[in-house]
Amino acid sequence: MGSSFWDYFWQYFPLVFFSSLGVLQIAVARADLKGLTFFKRPSLCYVFGAVAIVGAFVWFYATGDRNAEPLVRIDDGVKIFFGETESFATFMAGASSALVATILVSSVVNAKISSSTDRGVPRGLDALRQMTFFQAITRGLRKRG
Repeated sequence: MGSSFWDYFWQYFPLVFFSSLGVLQIAVARADLKGLTFFKRPSLCYVFGAVAIVGAFVWFYATGDRNAEPLVRIDDGVKIFFGETESFATFMAGASSALVATILVSSVVNAKISSSTDRGVPRGLDALRQMTFFQAITRGLRKRG
């Protein structure tokens, strides 16, 4: 894949990354998963999420002509189309990166959430209501060891 794919990738990736980041913040605030939020107040998570989603789409459509032409490359007079595989791979890279960024940023921001007591802490995803992702992983590894 020539430079046209990478041009497409670097245009589409930020759209997916920031809109996924916004959706994740809205979802974790709605689910009350305090260990994954960027802000202590859910209303700030909703505002951040909305701004990230709207901002990503505004940036995407305001900075260039977003018709199907960027998905075409002419190589020796032959049109080569980028298809579902490239779009899916770019989407997965952006969404996965947003999930990793959510885990990393929320674990740093919420590092002071107390995870000292194991009593009363639910198992599984519900543990993120009271602790960060890395605190939950550490707790799980300690119990197994």
